[in-house]
Amino acid sequence: MKLNKQSILLVLCALCICAAVTVGVYGATQNASTTLVSLDYVENNLKPWVQEQVNGADGSYTVVYLTRGQRLMPTDSAELVIRSGKVNAISPFTTQGLSDMTAGAELYDGQQVAVNHQVIVPRGDGRGIIVVSDKSYVMVRGPYTIE
Repeated sequence: MKLNKQSILLVLCALCICAAVTVGVYGATQNASTTLVSLDYVENNLKPWVQEQVNGADGSYTVVYLTRGQRLMPTDSAELVIRSGKVNAISPFTTQGLSDMTAGAELYDGQQVAVNHQVIVPRGDGRGIIVVSDKSYVMVRGPYTIE
């Protein structure tokens, strides 16, 4: 299921309301330090999930710094532009890869992704990129994880 910006905001608002009600009810029967611990727990457990959902949700690019061996794996469809360094395509498929929109070509597993080319990852199905140089800057639009 693809989440648009409004869906993400609706989910976040619902989670905040649930957290506030839970903390308010719980805090009414406990002391202030217990309530603070509860708030810390909610923030530490929700923050990573929220960040993953929001990455690129507003349509803008996020500039990501990666080092050798790190993998950027989109969790849904995403757009990438390699700004520096050398990266290779990752694809678990033999007949499907990343779409290099600039060259009009398909990039299969292990092939180098050219700098300043617009690359599309169609689904979050194991396709992504791996850095083979010491460092790389990548512009990303869409949800992703770094491994």
